[in-house]
Amino acid sequence: MKYLNTLPALALATGALTTSAQAVEIEVGYAYSALFDVTMERMMPEFKKAHPDIDVKFRATYENYEDGTNTILRESVAGDLPDVTFQGLNRQAMLVEKGIAKSLEPFIAAEADFAKDGYHEAMLELGTFNGEVYGLPYSVSLPVGYTTWMPCVKPASQSCPQHGMKLLKIAISSWKPAIKHQCGGVGA
Repeated sequence: MKYLNTLPALALATGALTTSAQAVEIEVGYAYSALFDVTMERMMPEFKKAHPDIDVKFRATYENYEDGTNTILRESVAGDLPDVTFQGLNRQAMLVEKGIAKSLEPFIAAEADFAKDGYHEAMLELGTFNGEVYGLPYSVSLPVGYTTWMPCVKPASQSCPQHGMKLLKIAISSWKPAIKHQCGGVGA
């Protein structure tokens, strides 16, 4: 059985998957090809240069994270899991609880400069369950609204409740399509 590393919309963390001089092929599955195909294509030459003994085969992309999780659940029954999969943060726990996801701790321990390579402890906590890291953040976003509308930029002792509520309603209405798309309609 192949090992599945859930990566919450995450990093291709396969650098320590092999220590042998023989070429190893890994299979990778990810969602949102319109967003991530370019990223994958751009990083593969550098990955291949750094890891010439690892051949990466990309599976057909998942339409979205829900499709990705459902595909992984089916593939786990069939015993045909990819080696690495990019999953939404909100879907990791289920894959860990079902024993599908595997701990990354042995790979992290084998990396000499892992702490220096950009994974702050707060980032690792996003993919940590029962004290072990199962996923590495790859693409995490948070919608942010701000205004440059000068009448609302006042000293802290003053407020702009009427205009603030209008801005909040505008922000919510503009984020709603993105929330509906990312969450499959949940909460939208």
